[in-house]
Amino acid sequence: MSMEQSLLINIVDQIVLLNENFSANDLNAIRTFKSALSSSSNSSINNLLQ
Repeated sequence: MSMEQSLLINIVDQIVLLNENFSANDLNAIRTFKSALSSSSNSSINNLLQ
């Protein structure tokens, strides 16, 4: 995993920790995003973020 991917995952983790209002569906979507991010190549990260 690249440094950029690790940074994005850490940012998402911090957002989740700071916001207690996420629904179960939100948290599932966040887990899916993090999983996709951690297994993606750098070239496809831009697609995930759009």
